[in-house]
Amino acid sequence: MERDLIPIWEKAVLNLEETAAYMGIGVAQIRALAHATRHGMGDFPAFWVGKAIKVSRRALLQWLDDVAVSHRDLTKAVAMVENAKQMSEVRGRGRPRKRKEAVA
Repeated sequence: MERDLIPIWEKAVLNLEETAAYMGIGVAQIRALAHATRHGMGDFPAFWVGKAIKVSRRALLQWLDDVAVSHRDLTKAVAMVENAKQMSEVRGRGRPRKRKEAVA
């Protein structure tokens, strides 16, 4: 059975990839907007089903209208994505190991 039987424009709930395709932006920015909302820093219409992020299509359309009318800038979401990339590159997991001095 095929997974994509219903076209995106008829679905009630979209996943990250479908939302990114619908909006024309990257998945990382959608994820950043959703996490910002989860932590009280935004109003993006996302919700979680287990670990999966879902977006209501009707609420997304309303949110896009509100963003367009208010001329809001979404650079905070872009900055959050960049910050997350830098943190993942710079830091490893756990506490750093002690370096042993070379004995001469």
